[in-house]
Amino acid sequence: MLAFGNLVGESVQYRDLCLEFGIEDLIIDYVVRFKSRNGIWALCNLVRGVPGPDRLFCAKAFPLLLKRATAKIEDLNDHEMAQDCLWTLEELTSNDSLENA
Repeated sequence: MLAFGNLVGESVQYRDLCLEFGIEDLIIDYVVRFKSRNGIWALCNLVRGVPGPDRLFCAKAFPLLLKRATAKIEDLNDHEMAQDCLWTLEELTSNDSLENA
């Protein structure tokens, strides 16, 4: 998961290529199954760059990020995951991301 996060965060071209292959579905499934902070971090990196990711990705990621951001916080990992989710939601909903999607 760390490798995916590093790859997609490297450039918009790498991100878009990975999205063409459907990597977001694998990452989302991983997060759902394992409540993985590394998976959330990989999703965070998928929203970096200008232009932002396409609307289909946003529609897939938004519900999961919202759910994880508002989940019951039981430990430090949950707190950090919620912060990552909130940052990603902010990036997904910023004016720049919406204008370029």
